[in-house]
Amino acid sequence: MKRFKKSLVTLLVLVFVLSIMSTGFAAAKFSDVKDEDLSDALARLVALKIIDGYPDGTFKPNNNITRAEFAKVVVTSLGLGNAAQYAQGMTKFKDVTAAHWASGYIKVASDLGVVNGYPDGTFKPENNVTYAEAITMIVRALGYEPKAQALGGYPGGYLAIAAEKGITDKVNVVSTLAATRADVAKMVNNSLDVNLMEQTGFGTNVTFQEVDKTLLTAKLNVKEYKDYRVVATPKVDSKLDKDEIKIKSKDGSISTFKVGDFVKADELLGLKLTAWVKDDKIIFVDYDEAQVVFDMVAENSDGKEISLIKADDTYDFAEDVTVYVDHTKAKAADLKEGQYGRFILEKGEVVFVDVVTPEVGMDGIIVKDVSTKDKTITYIYDSDEESELDLADADAYYIYKDGEEISLDDVKEDDVLYVAKIDDEYYITVVRDKIKGKIEKAKDGSITVNGKTYDKGLVATASQDNDKTVVAYNADAVKDLIGETAVVLLDMNGQVRHVRGDVQETSDKMYGLVIKGQDYYDTIKIFVNGETKTYEVKRGSSDVPNTEKLDNLKGKIVEFTLNKDGKINYLNNVTPTTGYTGYRFDDDYNAILSSSGSVLAYVTSSTQIVRAEAYNSGEFDTDDLDALKWDDIKSKTPDISSSIYVVTNSKREAVFAVIIGDAFAENKAGIVVDKYRTADGWVVKVDVFDAGEKEYVLAGTTGLNANLSKGDVIEFKLNADGKLVTQNLLFDASSTATYSNFASVPVVENVYARDGRYITFENSVGNLSDYRITDKTVVYRVKFKDDGKYDTIEKTSYTKITKGMKAVYVVGDAGTLKVIAYAAASTGSTSSGTQTTLQKINAAANAGEMLTELKALGYAPFDALSEQLKAVVASRVFNARPASGFASMNAVYAQIDTEIAGLNQ
Repeated sequence: MKRFKKSLVTLLVLVFVLSIMSTGFAAAKFSDVKDEDLSDALARLVALKIIDGYPDGTFKPNNNITRAEFAKVVVTSLGLGNAAQYAQGMTKFKDVTAAHWASGYIKVASDLGVVNGYPDGTFKPENNVTYAEAITMIVRALGYEPKAQALGGYPGGYLAIAAEKGITDKVNVVSTLAATRADVAKMVNNSLDVNLMEQTGFGTNVTFQEVDKTLLTAKLNVKEYKDYRVVATPKVDSKLDKDEIKIKSKDGSISTFKVGDFVKADELLGLKLTAWVKDDKIIFVDYDEAQVVFDMVAENSDGKEISLIKADDTYDFAEDVTVYVDHTKAKAADLKEGQYGRFILEKGEVVFVDVVTPEVGMDGIIVKDVSTKDKTITYIYDSDEESELDLADADAYYIYKDGEEISLDDVKEDDVLYVAKIDDEYYITVVRDKIKGKIEKAKDGSITVNGKTYDKGLVATASQDNDKTVVAYNADAVKDLIGETAVVLLDMNGQVRHVRGDVQETSDKMYGLVIKGQDYYDTIKIFVNGETKTYEVKRGSSDVPNTEKLDNLKGKIVEFTLNKDGKINYLNNVTPTTGYTGYRFDDDYNAILSSSGSVLAYVTSSTQIVRAEAYNSGEFDTDDLDALKWDDIKSKTPDISSSIYVVTNSKREAVFAVIIGDAFAENKAGIVVDKYRTADGWVVKVDVFDAGEKEYVLAGTTGLNANLSKGDVIEFKLNADGKLVTQNLLFDASSTATYSNFASVPVVENVYARDGRYITFENSVGNLSDYRITDKTVVYRVKFKDDGKYDTIEKTSYTKITKGMKAVYVVGDAGTLKVIAYAAASTGSTSSGTQTTLQKINAAANAGEMLTELKALGYAPFDALSEQLKAVVASRVFNARPASGFASMNAVYAQIDTEIAGLNQ
């Protein structure tokens, strides 16, 4: 008899993690336990609450154990753990006080003669227990003290008995060394099955002898039920609770027990086992793993015998065989080809069967995709047609792989699934057995890969074009894959479920700019991904047509694919016929925009962007090509003279783009402060970032140069003659400009916050951008009249910029600003009848109300004052207010500035 082995193949609800036994339980509980013998020992000891691990899920098997800790282990194994807790108090050992956590255990052990302590009257509770000491305590607990003394006493007599009774089996004993936690667990576990020695003679005839009792049965009140078979669990008997099972003895008597939380009750169905019961609950079990066969029915049963695929054998049914199909009791003759599950053997006959029937067309489906959101699995079965398994409406679904329940998210592409549906609940078995290698030979019933031959499964398919076409497997179905590398998916029986390869092995579509094509040599040179590469072209009816003239593709953007040999087997000219001028970039949305702001294309990580010198008659100049990175250019403003040609896919994503001209020469930025005519023509004076006020002759008065005026916020360049060419007009301060159209310009954003020189802007969709104002930043206020019409501009300080204002700005290097022009809302009367800020200030009845209104302004110079000085300024503004009230908000700000300046006078 042996405890569970981790290698046992399992199925569906047969998740053989019978935790209390063997590696299943120990490995699940203790992450650092790999030794199966230790796992077996811990399984029982933990169930009996004799020993446990650490809160972090480890056992720390190589650590030592103190004498106090071991005293607790021994006393608990004697069933006296509760008594020890009540016995906590003074002991006979001078170094074990009543307050010591183990005083009760040490007192009980001492009273029983299990421990004696040292000659000096100490117990040394914190010393590590040695192998000799631990063995001595165990032997005494089992009652073998007299025999040990007769054999020579400590330590030899105790060690001899431990060896004789198997207590030290699988333990390397070095008597004087500190015992490890692993070896202590093994020794204590071994001791549970040793017959006790008890006194049988008294008075002058004192005798001792072994009795048919063990620590398990006599001390821990555990009852043994040997060679019982589990005949019912909740899945086949609805009268049972989910944690109950029925077991049947050899004489036919049936008992019902609960099982501990170490295992689901259904996992035990059909097993012949020995169960140990404490307080009417099975706490652990032993069973012979050889009795269980997990397999698939090879052919319909005749009721007398059954053929199994994986075992490759035929078995007779026992006369009293029990059969369950889909959780319902059935007859042996009801077993059909393709059903799978557990077959329990005894003396070479099948005595118990528990199988499920896969749904039609779902006995080995191949996963192509999984959606955890929709709870669907996309799959193929016997053709390339994709189908969908929808689990969303099922009452429940259970997914198992390698005997453990997994989540839908754990199901992967190329997994082979077996799906059974019982009472609107899905039971899904996952097989993940993929082989990649060279196909050496194929027969109709088998295939040889990497020197190993695999039989064809019940359902077997093949594809020679990466599942574009899927057919039934035979030798002809894979003839073009012989000698090639392919993928073979195996079914639950280790047989061929699907063979997949690609004779062509065509690449994904690629894009590039042709530098030169040569029909004579069937070669073409393409600029692709920043490199110039020369490719051979494969001609043919299913490849590049012979009529395709490579010589004519120079300067064209092409779409192409490569076969497995790296030759072009598909080629298409996709050069756009139209380019766009006035385009710009949106780095928030990673998009290329037209001059009107509409999206031309979205940029992705695979977008190629190339700069070329010219485009003429449908052909790009390829003499000097530069590959550009989106991250390097997305925040730049394209030159007004440049143009862009974009190739997009069906998702409006740019796959290839060519920019013509000197696209990103550095723009200057500033605000026009004057305009006049001289003998040289029209001249503008511009307050320029990092240069101060400069005069420039306009390079003509057309385009964006046509109507420049004072207050315009511009980006510009100088032509070869040093004349100004406007590249971008961010704010047009014409006589028709109003606050409303200033606030509605796409490049104008809200001031979200300002903290000293750091300012945050919020765009129209709520995205925030952070920048820093430097000493070189050009700062102006755009002033509007009370009727909302443009008035003038005023050079000012950034300190007057407050939250809620509108601003247009030009970004420089490293997150700094070149130019910022801001404006507050116009302050005339509103049509709704609601009081404006100006009206509230003019209506303030006293200095206190004036203070309230001035605080509400968010005016930085005022906000910077202390509360006391704010009150002083508010009082002075109130007293200085004209009898008719302030004429405008500009007048209010001016008065505040005057009063602040007067604080120091």
